[in-house]
Amino acid sequence: MSKVSNNELLSRIKKRIINWYITPNTHLLRGDIALKVEDYVLQNQKIIKDKPIISIESDVIYQYEDLGEILKGRKMENNNYVVVTKRNEYFELDWDKMDKHFRDNHLKTTQNYLKKICSENV
Repeated sequence: MSKVSNNELLSRIKKRIINWYITPNTHLLRGDIALKVEDYVLQNQKIIKDKPIISIESDVIYQYEDLGEILKGRKMENNNYVVVTKRNEYFELDWDKMDKHFRDNHLKTTQNYLKKICSENV
C-alpha cells in the first residue's frame, strides 16, 4: 500500500470507537461502536441479545463489537493510532477513549503491541 497523508488516513475512518481495548493474548480489537439511532433501528428491527445497547447520547447508540485482528496502523502526531483491521476497517485508537480496566492494567502491553505492528506505510 502506498503511503497516504494523515488527513486521508483519518478520512477513511467510518466508525467511531470508545471503550476500546486489544485483548492481551489474541490481540483482537474490541470496543463500542457509535451507530446512528435510525441506522440501528433499520438494521435491527429488535434489540439483539448478543449486542446490547451500551448508552445513548442524543442521536447515537454505542454497541459493543468484536472488530477483529489489527493488520497494520500508523502513529499520529497526537500519539493516537489509526489502525486497519483484517476486515479493511479503519479506526482511530484514542488513548482517552480506551477502556478504563485495560488502561489501568494493560496500557504498557497495548502500547508495545501497537509500536510493534505499526509503521509509516499505511
